[in-house]
Amino acid sequence: MIDVNNLKLKRNERDLQEFLLFCVFTNGKITKKSHEISRKVHLLLKNESNPLEWIHDISSVNSKHNIDYLYEFLLEYSLPRNKKVISCLRDIHKIKNKLEKISDKELKSVYGIGKSISNLFISNIK
Repeated sequence: MIDVNNLKLKRNERDLQEFLLFCVFTNGKITKKSHEISRKVHLLLKNESNPLEWIHDISSVNSKHNIDYLYEFLLEYSLPRNKKVISCLRDIHKIKNKLEKISDKELKSVYGIGKSISNLFISNIK
């Protein structure tokens, strides 16, 4: 789980992917809800070795009711599921480099990742 009081921790690639998703769900802001979002993201991803690949895989699945499966999944975990978050999760597969070396420009190439999310992520991994 992400320690929002001590964000600058040594993380492996999988942990960085989880942290990036946390940044997306919090819109790059640490608030009172951040601990709860961190817990929910961790529960959602606890069995996934490659969270970004897994998000990409489920983002193209439709449920039996023609409802967006990704939306349903986020709803089940009470995670933010607005249009920006959903679009960002669908587009996050564009990231090709290892997250420990990712540039601000590459992060911002993902729809929905702007200055706030990029700044929170990059400032806490370097």
